[in-house]
Amino acid sequence: MAWFDEGLLAPLQYARGANLKETVDALRTELVSVLTSMAFALNVLDENNFPNAVSGGKILKADHSTPVAALNWIEIPFPLVLPPQPASTTSSLDCGGFFVWDPIKFPGGKWYLEAAMKQAGGGTAKVQLKLGGAVIGEVSTQATEWTVVRGSALSMPTTSGALTVTLVSSATTVTAYAWTVRLIWQP
Repeated sequence: MAWFDEGLLAPLQYARGANLKETVDALRTELVSVLTSMAFALNVLDENNFPNAVSGGKILKADHSTPVAALNWIEIPFPLVLPPQPASTTSSLDCGGFFVWDPIKFPGGKWYLEAAMKQAGGGTAKVQLKLGGAVIGEVSTQATEWTVVRGSALSMPTTSGALTVTLVSSATTVTAYAWTVRLIWQP
């Protein structure tokens, strides 16, 4: 396995003319070899690549799973609505965003609704997160430029069900737009 060393750059100091091209070509070949070795080492983790190995037992539990909280992520996004073009309405529009909620699979933590949205017409655009007909949470804006709005912490349902997203306009003279809607989980 080749490893990069500052000594590889020394020939560049003295290379001139045709010799420079040969030196650069040799360095390019060596650099490709180093990068290929690094990629292999990272993609095929074994004792040959890392002599000071980390035991899998330090990373995985006995059942070969890793609890999400152990990853130390500050928050995890769950995209609900990601249309190629913004969704828009002058009344109410079911945007889909079908997310199967199961409180047993997501114990603890805080949940937030977040949306990239705007309005045109001098009113309010609102995005609602629903379980059936019940509104669990919502975010709104009166901004006329795209803005990302995050709501306060949600009280998530204690029963399983499909969560959906609805875009709502405050009046028929107001066009509400949503480009992306997501749930944010802070475990």
